[in-house]
Amino acid sequence: MTAISSAISYVIPGHNNSSWIGIASLATEVNSRKKGYGLSCLSMLLEGYEKQQATTGFMLFQDVQTSIYRSAGFVAAESIGYKGAHPSLLLRINERNNQEAEYFLKTPPSYF
Repeated sequence: MTAISSAISYVIPGHNNSSWIGIASLATEVNSRKKGYGLSCLSMLLEGYEKQQATTGFMLFQDVQTSIYRSAGFVAAESIGYKGAHPSLLLRINERNNQEAEYFLKTPPSYF
């Protein structure tokens, strides 16, 4: 069986024993694109971490223009007040974790 979509995730240490999950290399096989597989892969990855309650939030750097990330709840860091963040840095955070996000993003990560 061949993988249709895949992604890589990284644990990034945060403040107060918190952790962020960095997502990279979301890819879908060329002939299977535009069928929802990438979003399904990303959604399953996010849900797995959320069920474990193992993360403050998720971040990724958007390399290509796509609506997948917005559909999965990601927003541009700058659009939610993190001025000076890398323009392609997208975040998905729970409102209860805003304080942790603010502390962590005082020095936004560079591309990981």
